[in-house]
Amino acid sequence: MNFFKYKDDFIGFTPDTYGLAHIILLIVTFSLLITMLFVIRKRSEAWMTNFLKVMSILVLVGEIVYEIWEGVECTKHGHPFNFTGGLPLYTCSIYIYCLLIAGWAKGKAKEISLAFLVTIGLLAGATGVFTVNGFKFYPIFTYGALYSYFFHYFMFFVALAIIVSNYYKITLKTVLLSFIPIVIMSIIVIPVDYILKTDYMLLYAGDGAPLMPTIANALASHGLRGIYTAIMLLFYIPLSLLMVGIILGIKALVGLITKRRKEERLETQPQE
Repeated sequence: MNFFKYKDDFIGFTPDTYGLAHIILLIVTFSLLITMLFVIRKRSEAWMTNFLKVMSILVLVGEIVYEIWEGVECTKHGHPFNFTGGLPLYTCSIYIYCLLIAGWAKGKAKEISLAFLVTIGLLAGATGVFTVNGFKFYPIFTYGALYSYFFHYFMFFVALAIIVSNYYKITLKTVLLSFIPIVIMSIIVIPVDYILKTDYMLLYAGDGAPLMPTIANALASHGLRGIYTAIMLLFYIPLSLLMVGIILGIKALVGLITKRRKEERLETQPQE
């Protein structure tokens, strides 16, 4: 069955990113997303907590199933598991762990996790939905491609659900809090990157990020790759700041529009 075939079986195929199938997928899933956000925006805090719990389990199970599937397919295709690219150690992978904490924990750990989800998580989800990495290796309507798409789609969806429901109050402090999961994951990722010469969290070579590969190569040629790693790690702070600024700006704009409409309705009401 072609749906579950591994990427080795599709070598040489032509990616269909932003072809008809991709556009239809975006239209259908984003129509559903907008509808769901209208429903979620008025839900209670308790409902949102249960929503995060359910989503955290679904995402975790989905990742476990995917990792098992990839391991089995690697064996079937006669090569070992891809430790240089198949481990859940990407920036997007932090979403899995933060979602679990946000759903099931309380206090500061929950606050930190929510801060990541609505900033770096939101940005990574949006980026992953519109530039789906899995589409480079799989035809769109296959398991590998759709898992890649929906993993990032749910990152995007969960973050927006938290924002529109006002489940978490976003402030400038959110920027610093969102950086904590990045630092914690980097403690694991940096040794893995340097030992295996891989690029989890873009902390070794910056492949796929604007300008970062050039900076990494230039510094590495002088034996200073560690400086690149520090630069890339710190770069997550302005990215988070950008997301906080955009979210607060949109909220302020919506507030002004809502206030203006209320004033207009009052002005048009008949005077007694």
